[in-house]
Amino acid sequence: NYGNYRRGKLFSEEKETLETVESRVLRAAMQQSSIASTSHSTGGPINSVACSPGGKRVAVALNDGRVVLYESGNATTLLNKSQPGSWTRAKSLCFATSDVLLVGGGDDGVAGEVRKINLDDEDASSPFETLPFQHQSTVMSVAVSPSGLIAASADNDGNIHVWDVSSKQLLRQVSIDFEISDRQLSRVFRSISLAISPDNEFLAVGGWDKRIHVFQLQTLERVAAFENKNRIWHLAFAPTSEDPNATNEIVMADQVRTRVLRLEGNQLLETDRQFPRSVRSIHFIPSEPTLLATGSRDSRVEIWTWPSLKPVRRFIHDGYIASIDYSPTDGGRVVSGTNHGTIKYWNTAKLGSDSIAAHSHWWIPLATSQDQKLVATAGDAKSVLIWDPEKGSSPKELFGHTEMVRAVAFSNDSNLVASASADGDIRVWDVNKGCL
Repeated sequence: NYGNYRRGKLFSEEKETLETVESRVLRAAMQQSSIASTSHSTGGPINSVACSPGGKRVAVALNDGRVVLYESGNATTLLNKSQPGSWTRAKSLCFATSDVLLVGGGDDGVAGEVRKINLDDEDASSPFETLPFQHQSTVMSVAVSPSGLIAASADNDGNIHVWDVSSKQLLRQVSIDFEISDRQLSRVFRSISLAISPDNEFLAVGGWDKRIHVFQLQTLERVAAFENKNRIWHLAFAPTSEDPNATNEIVMADQVRTRVLRLEGNQLLETDRQFPRSVRSIHFIPSEPTLLATGSRDSRVEIWTWPSLKPVRRFIHDGYIASIDYSPTDGGRVVSGTNHGTIKYWNTAKLGSDSIAAHSHWWIPLATSQDQKLVATAGDAKSVLIWDPEKGSSPKELFGHTEMVRAVAFSNDSNLVASASADGDIRVWDVNKGCL
């Protein structure tokens, strides 16, 4: 009983109370998380996390301007508010190499910068180098080409710079008309995302102006554009396909949906492939090109198959997930950072880390099958989950409703489950096949 809301309970055939489902699943999730994840508190909202190529280092950019490096269990503050020239905000970072970190940020209302930090240079007179060119406003995104030779940065006024990582020289620059209709939306809260294709040929730019621009990386000549209906959170190029006739594909996450776009010639076309919900951050796993990781505002970190977009793993964090990255250490770990200031490492190889506490709403409709082998839950994620507590494996997730699911019930033979939703539909699902 949480306040005035009474939770559903499970009963055995003898009507003996087992326990409230939510307390059980939350306790199981906490026990599993202690095995599957390691947590650090940074003391402030996180804007970006990045793993070094070898996975031994994790860098975190915080909204108060700090940059913290985690290595071998130790935390080192690379940039802080007491240093000369400190920023109001550190917004984005990425590793150029295992020992070179690039950080973008700035101060509200003034010029933005990209800083280069040589992590293994103990004799450096300054903890960082400021690149010799400035942005007009806070740098919101930094991306490095797969070759590691070229980097791109973008500020929240739509100015994009492409530069040489080694020499720090500006190579090219372009500006996009980054107009936002909502005049009350402060420049501080604007978002812009950069992505460079696996073949080092294209640069994609998307943001809260609801548009995507694709440029040739070498010339910054515009190749294609795409008008979206919603503000764009994140872009990611898919890995190169073995099919010689395949085209470049981009995964686009906006405020409502996460979809796959295809670049064909001078057109960026929408495909019929999409995720069942919107996510905040996308990261393809380099060592496993058939997998990608996502982080969402409802605290989920998930692993999906590519290109089929089937869920494989789910982890539950403690807040709005602002950024994720992947580390190849310990059999593979996804690193996530939240607006609560916590960073977690999730072991992708452990089935036990799939949290059964997968719904973010206070109300969790639930039902047990007549044979007592399965549990069905639902919630504000608009889907139904079928759990097998004995196996402890990932749940089957049933998609189709467009609003919150209010109730679930099993048939007498335990082969069907019915769900009723705020969208006005009642759906009957085949439990074994996972379909209507």
